[in-house]
Amino acid sequence: MFANEPFDRLARRLRVTDDNIELRAALEVLFPPEIEGQPVDRWLVDSLRNGNGDISPRLAVLLLHLARDHSPRPDAPVTALPLFTADTVQRAMTKLSDLSFYEVANDFKVAQTFVLNCRAGKLTNFTLSEVQQLFEGTEGKIGDQVRLLERLGFLERVVEQRGTQTRSTFRIPRLYTRCWDYA
Repeated sequence: MFANEPFDRLARRLRVTDDNIELRAALEVLFPPEIEGQPVDRWLVDSLRNGNGDISPRLAVLLLHLARDHSPRPDAPVTALPLFTADTVQRAMTKLSDLSFYEVANDFKVAQTFVLNCRAGKLTNFTLSEVQQLFEGTEGKIGDQVRLLERLGFLERVVEQRGTQTRSTFRIPRLYTRCWDYA
């Protein structure tokens, strides 16, 4: 394997002792230093994180598979680093966003009417009172639907404190909304 120069460079970059540097080296091998104007590590966290602040290893691996599939020549030998261009990773992340959205809407089937209405209206930040009419009563109580969407990580509750008043809003993470920009 190490007779192949790109693999040898990859191995040398990954042979470091500090854990943080290992991660940085691995990211440098896979991705360009910046994507969409952000450092790659920040972009990955912002793009893959759900409303609970979690990043599923399954999604990270799926992103790598999709990036490979979206590469101009996915079966060609590696000749340069990083392995993926910014454009390739962006297209893969958009596909991952689309798959994640449809997982909530079609596989989990939680508050389907609301979820589909959010995509149709490209809603990302709102208060519950602003979107109550988007829920379907036959799918259960609105409060129960909201709690299930929060547990899934589709909705993130944002609590704002202004003096003595507290305001609760919701945000749909970029993991689910990225694909809305291209719908």
